[in-house]
Amino acid sequence: MVYLARTPSLYCDLPYVGVNQEHYDGYTQDDFDNLLKLLETINGKFLVSSYRNASLREYTKRNGGIRRWSLRRCQR
Repeated sequence: MVYLARTPSLYCDLPYVGVNQEHYDGYTQDDFDNLLKLLETINGKFLVSSYRNASLREYTKRNGGIRRWSLRRCQR
């Protein structure tokens, strides 16, 4: 059964940039940048798990106003 929320939400649990886990061909900075460009176009909420990344900080800074992107640090 599928439930659709009134406000779409997307969770992106992707490989970390530059980390080789040997079960995929790698995930590059270009791959991550393309994802961020795509996320700028969606109309809904999303959460991306990631290591610290300069591109992520830049996209968050650029989209922090109207689109309300923000960074949250998770504590152990």
